[in-house]
Amino acid sequence: MTNKLDDYLPLDGLGGTYSEEQARQAIANAEAAANINSGGAGSGLLTTLLDRIPAKTKIEQILIANDKVETYSYLDAGTADARVSTITYSSASLSLSVTDTYTYAGTSGNYRISTITRS
Repeated sequence: MTNKLDDYLPLDGLGGTYSEEQARQAIANAEAAANINSGGAGSGLLTTLLDRIPAKTKIEQILIANDKVETYSYLDAGTADARVSTITYSSASLSLSVTDTYTYAGTSGNYRISTITRS
């Protein structure tokens, strides 16, 4: 079962669903309003709530980056058997990259993907 932030803190009292950014902003506003400093009295609950927001995976961070680049490489390029070998997703601003590597089974004219490995 996946926990959402609104399972812990219905920000408007109605139990609405919030994006991660909206939740973080609401918590930051609450901290500012209460003048809670890190390690200060009362900060435990808000820190615990921030810890429960799921971290984005590398691929999720890259896919929403403003400078996302996808690079494709091919096996047997320029032939009837041309097929994708790898797709590399990268973001220079985040200094992150993720590569999907495709492995094929079959013979010429009849290839099919057998595995996809993410690294």
